[in-house]
Amino acid sequence: GCNIGANLKALKYLNTNLKLAGIEINKYAVKLLEKDGVGEIKAGSVITEGFNKEFDLVFSRGVLIHIHPSKIPDVMKNMAKHSKKYVLIYEKID
Repeated sequence: GCNIGANLKALKYLNTNLKLAGIEINKYAVKLLEKDGVGEIKAGSVITEGFNKEFDLVFSRGVLIHIHPSKIPDVMKNMAKHSKKYVLIYEKID
């Protein structure tokens, strides 16, 4: 879930030519992202939702901690399915 798009906005700031996309379950956050025009945003769950394309990089930061452990393999398979090249998972565990 990309939430309000802080990571997407940071990437866009670094390179305005990037074609970005995200999935977010919170409908209010999706509306905010659509207004920002940061990229293609889908409303839904990272467990099941996807795109009809692949990306050079698929990444998750601070998302998997919110996913039930039994569903993490499904999320990871979904991420790999949409990656042409790289998958990055960044989780902070205290």
